[in-house]
Amino acid sequence: MIQTIVFATDLCVFTPHVVQHVITLAKRLSAGIVVVHAVEPLGSLGKAMVKTYLPEEKTREFNQQGMSVLLSTIKDRVVDMLADEFIDNNLGLGQVSEVIVEAGRPVDVILKHAKRSQADLIVMGSRGPGPGDGFGLGSVTSKVLQLSKIPVYTVPVLSPGLVKTRVSGKGSDHSSG
Repeated sequence: MIQTIVFATDLCVFTPHVVQHVITLAKRLSAGIVVVHAVEPLGSLGKAMVKTYLPEEKTREFNQQGMSVLLSTIKDRVVDMLADEFIDNNLGLGQVSEVIVEAGRPVDVILKHAKRSQADLIVMGSRGPGPGDGFGLGSVTSKVLQLSKIPVYTVPVLSPGLVKTRVSGKGSDHSSG
């Protein structure tokens, strides 16, 4: 019996699609959802993230209080994204029992919180927003599948170019050009 689902999200363009799968599954199973978002440790990429997620006026505050400000801001964004997805019908939002945003390697953070919450299932997109043809597994998804001791449900997602092509009907091949 599945009682707790960990939904691992990277807040990419595919997130709304994966959220719909998670909430439908959770409703059918009467399961709770723990949302987990991992933030890579700061390096040059992390510094770019600070500029992306924090408004200019919070930059000084970030320099004083460090990562906690960034994590709190991202958590607010995750909560807002969830609320936006259920703006017409908040029934699904009630399935979410916890939202966790933590710094660390995504695979480690996901597996840690799956274990901590005694999850029965991990749900995540088949790939993230990185480069690729859109048909393979992402590196985080692949590693979670390899290391998880509990079942992992992957929601198939295509690259944004493929989604645009299929939705608009411009072309019959699998390219975004």
